[in-house]
Parts: sequence; structure tokens; C-alpha cells
Amino acid sequence: MKLTAEEHHVAQRVNSYFRSPVMSLRDKIFNAKLIALHDLELHNFTCETEREKLTHYTHILDRIMQKIDT
Repeated sequence: MKLTAEEHHVAQRVNSYFRSPVMSLRDKIFNAKLIALHDLELHNFTCETEREKLTHYTHILDRIMQKIDT
């Protein structure tokens, strides 16, 4: 699986956040996206910039998931 530098950085951070050795990287990415979407839906951000960062983060997670699934 070939990740961009940005995707690799996000994958590493997600992997270190979810420390469970039982969870696969796919599971960790899936759960990170659920958390980010939940924050977006509940407007858990303080400004438009934070909302944009969360949206960008979910797009990166989507790209990683697509690469994992292929």
C-alpha cells in the first residue's frame, strides 16, 4: 500500500492513538473517522478553520481506507 506523506503521517498518529494490539489499522482508521464525523455533526469545533481541518482529516482517512481496501 502506497501512502502519501500526509496519509502516512495521519496513519501513524491514528495507530499510536489507538494502542490496542488487537485492532487492525483498518479498524483504527474506521474509528478515527467515526469520531471525526461525530465531532462535525455535533459542531464540536470552535471556528470555521477547525471545521475545515476536521473535514480535511476525514478526507485523508477516506483515502487511507480506500488504499487499505484495494
